[in-house]
Amino acid sequence: MPYEISNIHVQKDDTIACVDVDVDGNDLGLHTVLGARPTKDSNHTWIVRVRMPRAIAKRVVGFTIQDKAVCESATEKIPYDHIQDGEVVCLCERVTAGQIQDLVRQGATDMNQIKAITRAGMGPCGYKTYENLMNQIFMAEKITQEEVVKNVRRPLYIEVPLEKFANGGKS
Repeated sequence: MPYEISNIHVQKDDTIACVDVDVDGNDLGLHTVLGARPTKDSNHTWIVRVRMPRAIAKRVVGFTIQDKAVCESATEKIPYDHIQDGEVVCLCERVTAGQIQDLVRQGATDMNQIKAITRAGMGPCGYKTYENLMNQIFMAEKITQEEVVKNVRRPLYIEVPLEKFANGGKS
């Protein structure tokens, strides 16, 4: 009986290419499908049972669903200087790439200093959504990662209206 996972059909005794947790999905070889079933929460996630050597079983986190050649053609390197001045880098505080680039060109390599000047990273996300763009801006400006002083991380928080605290909600 074939199992349909998204647009991929998997059958018992098919072989699939398993990969590990690494970003690039290191190849762990072809292994035999024992069965597949959807998860109970019905979010289109499937559990696929695969026969493999015990030595690599704990390293497997997924499998590839297309040839590597398809992926390689879609992962062309984008130059670091592709970010335009008007693009928003910090959505919470509406800080643009141009504002960050100006500070970096003036010699700012401390992310904490940039944060203090622009408020970038001081919104509800706590700097978690734009770190990658900041690093790309530094690379485009030929600043090495060793020269960059990393941002001090803080825990994620949720804004709560003061009325929730005042008098415990009692009038």
